[in-house]
Amino acid sequence: MILENGMNKTEWVFRELSEMILSGTLPAGNRLQATRQIAEDFQVSQKIVRCACDLLEEKHLIERRARSGMFVTIPRKIAVVVSNNHSTALEMILAEFTVFCKNAGIILDRIPLSYLRIGDPEKYIAALRKEQYMGILLCGTGFVGTEPEISILQALHIPVCQPAGTSSEKGHFGFEVLPMDPTAGLRLILETLADEPDMRIGIMVNRKEDMLLYPELCRKAGFQKVISAVIPSRQPEPSLREAVQTFIGDGKDFDLIACHSGLLAFHIYGICGEKGITVPGKIRVANFGWGGAGKLLNPTLTEVDFKLKERAYAAFSYITTGKYTLPGPELIQGRYKTGSLSA
Repeated sequence: MILENGMNKTEWVFRELSEMILSGTLPAGNRLQATRQIAEDFQVSQKIVRCACDLLEEKHLIERRARSGMFVTIPRKIAVVVSNNHSTALEMILAEFTVFCKNAGIILDRIPLSYLRIGDPEKYIAALRKEQYMGILLCGTGFVGTEPEISILQALHIPVCQPAGTSSEKGHFGFEVLPMDPTAGLRLILETLADEPDMRIGIMVNRKEDMLLYPELCRKAGFQKVISAVIPSRQPEPSLREAVQTFIGDGKDFDLIACHSGLLAFHIYGICGEKGITVPGKIRVANFGWGGAGKLLNPTLTEVDFKLKERAYAAFSYITTGKYTLPGPELIQGRYKTGSLSA
């Protein structure tokens, strides 16, 4: 018996038995040997084996049946269908979701969404049903309903959750969509500026179809001086920086620049610094997309917190229990303020 540094005998037995179960050496439905026999095999006490089996039961790897013994359970598994161009926010949600599943003893199978778009849909449906997944975490957005993966997932008749979908997707496919809508973030920002209707606002949007949406939202909120530009954050760094620099110009056209990602905010800060445009003295900056990196900037960035960890737990709770709660987005004010809005 060789123990790793810091590992006690109970943890060692638990790890060894876990690996045997998860690898299929101890198949689902099989009865474990008696506690005495396991103790002899591992050369430990029966008390240690009982403690290790308690941990296995907590992780849902075995179940105890009265007067029958301990049996390997059918593994609880969730499929994670991941889009090729998913956002950093979705990757962070997935990281938190993975932790929740690991702590609950749930296995995650990662499936590239592109796989479901080729080949025979009926074969994919049969293969996915065979795996007996508890549910599906759909890491992608922008679906219109005609994609082959939508009909495949619908045919499984198991819980499917989009942890960062859009309002337009909610209620359309039979999936549980947790909207992560940047328009809600922009509304929060505009609410803080209600007493400054003459503010000149520059908006960087991610897609061409948003060119009219966000300026119109500003105008409905009482702001008429709005200029927007499409600057996708997923492009080579030199091109992205050049696009941001062209939009900012000499900074005289804007009082506020609102962007859809923290990456754009980093470039805005850097370019403003090079041009001698003080933030927030001459231009205020705010991120209406998902936040989290604003505290790294100086001055700290005003941004929207879409509660990524809570969002991951809501998705986990929905798939495993059918119930969840999700707090709404929150505006995180930057450290230095000019008027009612921070940097």
